[in-house]
Parts: sequence; C-alpha cells; structure tokens
Amino acid sequence: VLGVFGGGVLNKLCDTRFVEKHRSVRQFYERFITIVEGLEEISKYSKSSYLNCKTKQRSYELLAAITTPAFVVILSIISKYSAKF
Repeated sequence: VLGVFGGGVLNKLCDTRFVEKHRSVRQFYERFITIVEGLEEISKYSKSSYLNCKTKQRSYELLAAITTPAFVVILSIISKYSAKF
C-alpha cells in the first residue's frame, strides 16, 4: 500500500524481503485509525467532480475489508509478533 496518510508515506509491501514486510505491516498498524478515517472520507465524499464513483466504491470496499474484527485482530498479532520471527 502506497499513499500519504497523516503526513507520512506508507512503504510498499515487498514480497521477497521479510524485514520490509515487517516494516510495512507495522506502519500500516500504527496508522490504521488515520487510514480508516481517510477511507471513510473518500467513500462518503459527495462531490463527484473530485472523485469518480469507481474511486468511492473501491475505498468503501477497502474500508469494509480492513474493519472486520478478524482483520483487526490478525493485523495486531502480525504487527506485534512478526519482528520476533
């Protein structure tokens, strides 16, 4: 995931380097609330001249996926213990 949230840039998730995966997951976890708030804003934005319907729909889909209880629990576990592996 690459984007600007709360003044910072999230690193792109690297498929081959475990250290980079850990950092990316940790950054995502640390900025989770800001990311959720941003996706809520995008999915509810009413002025279609700035965001098209497809962008709003995709942000809503991402928001729905990352706010499930299973995702939140697994994200917190992975971010806490992946550094120890």
